Amino acid sequence: MSRVLAVGSRKSLLALTQTKIVIEKLKLKNPEVDFKIYKITTEGDITSKKFNSKKNNRRKNQLINILEYPTDNILLNNRKTSFTKKIERELLSSEIDIAIHSLKDVSVDMDPKLILGSIPERGDPRDAIISRDNLGLKDLPKNSIIGTGSLRRGIQLSSIRSDLEIVDIRGNIDTRIKKIYNKEVDAIILAVAGLVRLGKTKYITEILSINKMLPAVGQGALAIQIRKKDKNIEKIVKLIDDSKTRAEVEAERACARRLGSDCDMPTGAYGKIQDDILTLSGMILSEKNLIIRENIYGDKNYPEQIGKELADKMLDQI
Repeated sequence: MSRVLAVGSRKSLLALTQTKIVIEKLKLKNPEVDFKIYKITTEGDITSKKFNSKKNNRRKNQLINILEYPTDNILLNNRKTSFTKKIERELLSSEIDIAIHSLKDVSVDMDPKLILGSIPERGDPRDAIISRDNLGLKDLPKNSIIGTGSLRRGIQLSSIRSDLEIVDIRGNIDTRIKKIYNKEVDAIILAVAGLVRLGKTKYITEILSINKMLPAVGQGALAIQIRKKDKNIEKIVKLIDDSKTRAEVEAERACARRLGSDCDMPTGAYGKIQDDILTLSGMILSEKNLIIRENIYGDKNYPEQIGKELADKMLDQI
């Protein structure tokens, strides 16, 4: 008789698609194990629904410029880890056996009773522009309206094109794309990995290089979260762990942890291993609203140390 593991996932199409991708990888390595998905409505899902509701008069009447109201954006973004908190509670209470998340949504300060049992090979970490007239970033008309729910993206966009109006939008990928064709915005920015996983790459106008747009910590990576004490489950999920991806994102998360920020703050980081050398790039926003961006490199076997050193290097400039 095969063992059945209960898998916790958000209900969104992207979350369920990503969960199924991970389960397929697990089944290939563990054919004797079955997996049952439990769809969980998180606090973040409820907040997103309310935010996009027609009853929300502010959203109904105007789009919010996230650069003019950064505090407002951060408060809204603070619910980002709430996409994982309810799932984590069910994991801690043994209602589920494993949880599958987008790593960028997982707090860098997890409950000590939980661990990231496996981080599979990372998808594309970059961001993409989708525009109504198929125009790239440099070709968009002056004062174009760009929609994003990320202050990190908005700040970096503004540093490239200060004329652009960066407005706050929410919702799933389809909802955001519709805002372009409904002429609410001229373009939007989304993570490439999500578009790839949902088969929506046809909408991409331009993929922004890492040099132009530093991604969020852990962007493009998925994570399997488990209870620290469950060594048998750890053996099962560890079979699809990618050591290169793990080292890269551990450096990114160590940097964010040192900065005292989490996945919802205007912080970007990207680690890349080549020839046993881990290069880590990071960015934060100074008190004078200036982007501080630095790079550091070191031995791939010490990602935590590299992350901390990069954070300190940037903090010294604030």
